[in-house]
Amino acid sequence: KGFIATTSKDHKFKVLRAGEIEEVTAENLRVFDTVFVNNNIPIDFSSNDFQRGWIKGMLLGDGCLTQLPSISLSVNYEQEFYGNIFNDYSKQQYGNTLSLCSGHKCFNYERQNEEYAKRLTEDLVGNTSYDKHLEKSPSNYSVNFLVGILDGLLSADGCDNHSIILSLANEALI
Repeated sequence: KGFIATTSKDHKFKVLRAGEIEEVTAENLRVFDTVFVNNNIPIDFSSNDFQRGWIKGMLLGDGCLTQLPSISLSVNYEQEFYGNIFNDYSKQQYGNTLSLCSGHKCFNYERQNEEYAKRLTEDLVGNTSYDKHLEKSPSNYSVNFLVGILDGLLSADGCDNHSIILSLANEALI
């Protein structure tokens, strides 16, 4: 289940690239672009809400919360920078980071710390890819937080195959 949006190749989108908002045509969209479909919503990408949302989106997409207080996050070996971003924010906000462990074609970050796990998983319910979701209705969160969640989910589970695709096993996130 899901939705498919179809546009012409010359349809223009606003995207975030290297911290700057640009306007590009659909045929020029790239992997990892953050796409805006409504330019009337002001988003503050440097806000704590956006960054916290991105962290939660990454955990919803690629985080393993099945053995709390142990948390792990796996990222593709070509996307190590996601782990670095995650850890920079995590250290700043929670005073702790995930440790890099070995993985097959991925970087696996892990940490076992009850207080850290509790703070990192605030707002999240469930622990598997089939049941992880936000604790409250989206209307209870700021737009910056929700855009951060979507950006984190797309970073974790998105795909660019001539269109932007987000594959989720969890209907609660759709």
